[in-house]
Amino acid sequence: MSSTTVQQDTKRYKHFSSAIQLAIRRAAHKWTFENFCECFPLWTEESQHAAASLFNSISTFHENDLTKKIEDVFERYHARESLNLLEELIQEAVESKERGEPPQGTFREHVDPSDTLAAHTLPVVEEANKKLAAKLAELEAENDQLLRELEAEEAQVQQLEALHKARLDRLAKALDAWQERPMNELEHLNLDLMEMHESNNRM
Repeated sequence: MSSTTVQQDTKRYKHFSSAIQLAIRRAAHKWTFENFCECFPLWTEESQHAAASLFNSISTFHENDLTKKIEDVFERYHARESLNLLEELIQEAVESKERGEPPQGTFREHVDPSDTLAAHTLPVVEEANKKLAAKLAELEAENDQLLRELEAEEAQVQQLEALHKARLDRLAKALDAWQERPMNELEHLNLDLMEMHESNNRM
């Protein structure tokens, strides 16, 4: 297919890819120009050049569309990697057989089954433990970040509460000072304010 990869493809994948491309071309061009003309005989006879151009455009679109859809399927199911891996495993098995080594999974009388089971399961368990440890570290980091944010918000709330309390204290002191002033002084102040108001109205 048209996608590229750093890893060199095996012969198995190359043959498979070539077969797919050949099938795409055959499917896209299975409908011949003669078939196309039979569907639109009058128009194709009058406009052969336009008909041929339209037919080629349809065939090209059909081929590109099939190629894109198959590439999507290949990518979704990791076809390239799987076929390359299959070729590698087959090659390893052939070489192992040539060396006279028994295939993997062959029962050996001198080997304890529990050891065989442990050899297969321990790597899986260790890998799972690594993933869990990484996830736990990620959650702990998120928890620490959240705790820092909560502490910062709590500090802001305490600061606002202190500022609000200071303003209330100043207001209470001002009110107490106002109430402690002599009544005659308040009356004089009230008269002065009334006179000032009347003077402003006359202007």
